[in-house]
Amino acid sequence: GTSFNFSLPYGVFVTLKIFNILGEEVDVLVSGYLPRGNHKVYRNFVDLANGVYLYKFQANDFVQIKKMMVIK
Repeated sequence: GTSFNFSLPYGVFVTLKIFNILGEEVDVLVSGYLPRGNHKVYRNFVDLANGVYLYKFQANDFVQIKKMMVIK
């Protein structure tokens, strides 16, 4: 599995989503208000095929998209 760690300077609505390489959403790990502080979200990817995926983290106007590999 994988841990997604992030810190929020104040409480905010956060989304953390996983997409396949075609841009199709395959999972929503977080979708809601989170308080200020450090957060850790764990996801076991046993149900996903090996390959390249993207994750998108969004908190208010901040958006970050990164690539990740699933290898079993």
